[in-house]
Order: sequence, then C-alpha cells, then structure tokens
Amino acid sequence: MLIGVSAYEDAEFRPIRAARRSVEAMRALLTDPVLCGWPPDRVTEIVNPSLAVDVATGLVDLAEKTTGALLVYYAGHGVLSPRAELCLTVTSTRWNRPKITGLTWETVAEVLRSSSARVRLAILDCCFAGQAIEALTDSCGPQNHSG
Repeated sequence: MLIGVSAYEDAEFRPIRAARRSVEAMRALLTDPVLCGWPPDRVTEIVNPSLAVDVATGLVDLAEKTTGALLVYYAGHGVLSPRAELCLTVTSTRWNRPKITGLTWETVAEVLRSSSARVRLAILDCCFAGQAIEALTDSCGPQNHSG
C-alpha cells in the first residue's frame, strides 16, 4: 500500500507536492519487471485520502489477505500527539488534534504485527519517523535482560 498526502485542509500544514511524485516513483520501482517485478494489480495507491479510518480499513483488509510481502509506504506530514505518539496525516487532519484526525503509527504497527504476511515492511517518508522504531521495539516480545 502506497500512501501519499500532498494537500491539506488545515492551513497549518504546508502542501507537500513531492508526496504524490514519491508514490508514483515507488509504484514504478515496485512494478518494474527488472527491479522488483510486483504485478501492478498487487500495488494499491492511495493519494490524498480524506479520512484516516478509510486508510486504516483498507490497510487491515490488505493485511488480512496478504501472505507474501506486505509493504506500507507513507509520504506526507508526520506529527506528534501531545503524548509524543507519531501520527500520519491525511488531508483532513487537524493540526491541534492529530491523534483523533490522523492515522496513529500504533494503528499501522498493530496491523503489521497481526498480518500473516511472510515479510512486513514500512517505509515512512515523514517528520518524526524515528518515533516508529521506538513504538515497534517496545512491543516486539520479551526483553532479554541479564542480571
């Protein structure tokens, strides 16, 4: 699933024209028969989604039926909630309410973790993407503590 958000309703978010081009370039890379060879019908593009719930629902549907490789690519604004949680924006995300109006990384991570896909990948082209690493490592199973 390739998600690109280049336009926003909330004036606090600057447009990101490159997000649309990044999705197009990623699609070309994945479907190139010499480079990756993914069948074009296996690459889902979502450009300028309006509602986070629609993206989340589409991702869950895709994750449930994917057994091979599940790739989530996001290009757009990443913002932090008041509790420093990464939120991926959609066109209707409000600057002052990102957790309610955006797509939380925790939601995406939960979908990735629960998928039966053999390979699960996420590429985040947004600010605060480093927060995603922390969210994944906090819930990757038992910790090995020596002492």
